[in-house]
Amino acid sequence: MPNISKRIDQLRQTVTEAALNYEIWWIYRGPETSVKYADTMNRYPILFRTAINAHFVAMLVPLYRLFETRKDSHNIPQLLKQLRKSETMPDTKLKAIEKRYQGLRPTWLKIATLRNEAFGHRPINSELSDVFRKASITPKDIRVLIDDTQLFLNEISREQNNSYLAFDMNSGEDAINMLEDLRGIA
Repeated sequence: MPNISKRIDQLRQTVTEAALNYEIWWIYRGPETSVKYADTMNRYPILFRTAINAHFVAMLVPLYRLFETRKDSHNIPQLLKQLRKSETMPDTKLKAIEKRYQGLRPTWLKIATLRNEAFGHRPINSELSDVFRKASITPKDIRVLIDDTQLFLNEISREQNNSYLAFDMNSGEDAINMLEDLRGIA
């Protein structure tokens, strides 16, 4: 069994992966930038349609992985079980953390619907639009889940070893710079 710090770091890397892909996806898909760079993106329509989909899926997969319940992988439920077994955290604090986790789960269930029914598997009797309607998730919901998961992991890290996790990477700036470069070529 990995030690708690290693598990926390694995989860930090996973939520960072989701955040980086979210930023790029939202640059391409969000109303402000997609309108501003529409002409540039329309010059490469297949590339950007594919990139939008790829970054969306690349964001969903790690978000799903964070909250899945498999016993043989790094995920938040296994971290919470390990924390409970280790008895390294006061019970009142652990209960508060577990309550916060329960608050994250409803949005994760929407992520799970998309991952399981739109991208991981596609039921025969269901259209993609039906799955998105069923999931009923917004870009803001996803951003909040990412941000709240980062705060959640930082709370655990602070409690465990009085340290803060860094979540300061930004892929959005690179995506904007690339779009600006492509726009300048036109």
